[in-house]
Order: sequence, then C-alpha cells, then structure tokens
Amino acid sequence: MLILTRSLLRHNLLERCLTSVPRSIQYLSTVSEAPTVEQHLSQSKVPRLKTIYKLPFIKEANFINKMKFHHTVVLGIYVPVACYSYIFQTSSPEYIIIIGVWIVSITALLYSLGHFCNNLIGFIYYNEHNKMLRLSYVATYGGRKDLDLPLSDIVGLSPPKSNFLARMYENLRVKSPNNTFKLNLSAGKILDYELFETVLKGNP
Repeated sequence: MLILTRSLLRHNLLERCLTSVPRSIQYLSTVSEAPTVEQHLSQSKVPRLKTIYKLPFIKEANFINKMKFHHTVVLGIYVPVACYSYIFQTSSPEYIIIIGVWIVSITALLYSLGHFCNNLIGFIYYNEHNKMLRLSYVATYGGRKDLDLPLSDIVGLSPPKSNFLARMYENLRVKSPNNTFKLNLSAGKILDYELFETVLKGNP
C-alpha cells in the first residue's frame, strides 16, 4: 500500500512538472517577443520633425548676438564708472576716453553685424503629424528660439528693399505673430526642395 501511494505521488508530481514546462516556454517566448524601446518609439504617435532647411554658420551668428549682449552690459557698467572717475579724478581723462571709444566702437560693430543675425533662421522643420512648421532662429541677444505655426500662417518670401541686403538674405513673412524672419538661401542648404517649395507656397 505504501509503495502504491509513493508511485501515485511521483506520478502526480511528474505530471505537474510536465504541465508547467509548456507554460514556462510560452512565458519566455512572450517575453522575448516583447517590443524593444526603439520599436515602441517607432510605433508610437510621437510627432516627427523633418528637417527641410539648415544654415551651416548659424552658430557663428548666434555668437555675434551673444557678444552684442555682453558688450551692451559692459558699456552700461562702464558709463557710470567713467563718470565717477572723471568727476572725482581717479583716472586720467585720456585713459577714460580711450577705453570708452574702444568699448563703443566694438559695441557699434557688433550691432551692425547683429542686424544680419537678428531673427536669422537656422533650421526649418516640417511636422508630418499635424502639418505644422517649426522655425528655429537666432534671438536678438543670442540664443535659439523655436516658433511652431501652421502652414496657413506662412505669407511667403520677399526680397529686402536694399539691393545689398537682397544678396544677404530674403524676408520670410508670417502672420502670427506678425514678424519677419531672415532666410539665407545662398549659404543655406535645402534638404527637400519639393517640400520646401510646397511649404513656402512655391516661392523658394
């Protein structure tokens, strides 16, 4: 009787083991077939931005505007210091004038160069998900700014009034906000001509 009981227990245990093996194999196969992070991102509905235009020297333009800001701060600090030194005669007037002329000259030069860098577009992206356009441009005192707007807000390209400026860039006008951006077509690279023409209403 004892031998029969042991045989039944062994048989029941063996049956459980054999039954659990397919379940373990099925679980492992399910885990192995789980999508990776890359596959999950590729299958998700995250908006994709397609680059259709880029300006190679946009970093240099950004640097000029940043230097313009720094020299403006230096000039603002120097004026009261120079007035104090002149009134109380802590420094010679010639020394104060030389430094003042040097700072003003560099600041004026940076503002002249910065005119070409203000609102200069470095990248144009097209959002295929919601048919939006993103303009990445240089701010007045440096730094990158992004503007997302629908295609209906693009007015189009128009050359500046000056012939000299027309060689440097073209004006890209948008409705909202009411602003004008600079687009350099001679030095910039158009990565998708067909989409570029479509986005800018056939006025590349």
